[in-house]
Amino acid sequence: MFDTWYKMGSVLQRSLNISTVITYRLPFDQFQEGFDLMNSGFSGKVILNWN
Repeated sequence: MFDTWYKMGSVLQRSLNISTVITYRLPFDQFQEGFDLMNSGFSGKVILNWN
């Protein structure tokens, strides 16, 4: 897990546009749907919004 964390930090430092890999943005109370989407294998990154 931490390996990908450090790699993503490197990507962000290079100012690459990562918005294309974010396929879903969900409110935090829909976390189960987010996990289901990730487990389906048909999503990119799923972001939970805490606001």
